[in-house]
Amino acid sequence: MWEATSDLMGALHRVRLCGTLEVIAAAEEVVARASDLELNEKKAEVFQHQADAVVAAQSAFLDACRRELGYAPSWWQWRRRRAERRALSRRTGR
Repeated sequence: MWEATSDLMGALHRVRLCGTLEVIAAAEEVVARASDLELNEKKAEVFQHQADAVVAAQSAFLDACRRELGYAPSWWQWRRRRAERRALSRRTGR
């Protein structure tokens, strides 16, 4: 389990380096839901609910990535890039 968690955190850091805000938020949600997953849960109902939350977060992440990959901004679409940089700098507190 430790190795899987380590791999997941490493992937999240790589997404943070090059992903857009939407993709980063979706990746963070996947990590949060995976962290909530209790593998030693005795109640099957509770475990299934946790597992479904992980799958839903993964689907949302993949959808965000597909939308981003399908969108190729042209050089004149500077507003989007500027707005994203500003939002990211506000988020990080710079």
